[in-house]
Amino acid sequence: MATASPGTHAPSGDAGTGRRPGIGGFVRASHPEPGAAVTVVSVLLALGVGRGAAGAAAVGGAVAATQLSIGWANDWLDADRDAASGRTDKPIVAGTASRRAVGVAAFVSGLAVIPLAFLSGPLAAAAIIIAYVSALLYD
Repeated sequence: MATASPGTHAPSGDAGTGRRPGIGGFVRASHPEPGAAVTVVSVLLALGVGRGAAGAAAVGGAVAATQLSIGWANDWLDADRDAASGRTDKPIVAGTASRRAVGVAAFVSGLAVIPLAFLSGPLAAAAIIIAYVSALLYD
């Protein structure tokens, strides 16, 4: 398998193995298990503090958008390092997710965080936006 050297783009498909970017790799690049867990717990907490179904759905939408964006941004940012270290378990390096598509998805889902966060009011929006930006800075 070809790997990218530092400072270059990781492969987006692997002709040697016949792997092509697809929905499975794209979903795996979002880190779906922890993202789903954080989203479900957030919805349950919202219900537990008395938010109705609509309020809990608003929380779930905002948290899901942050989790997707952070997961995709992580794989997009780490693609060169993952390739250089031979991380063939990572979807971009393995060629099962397009680096460009993952980066665009991270950006678009990140944009969705703002209006979704405001569905729960300005204080909640400020909290989730600060948490989201903090997570991106950690990436």
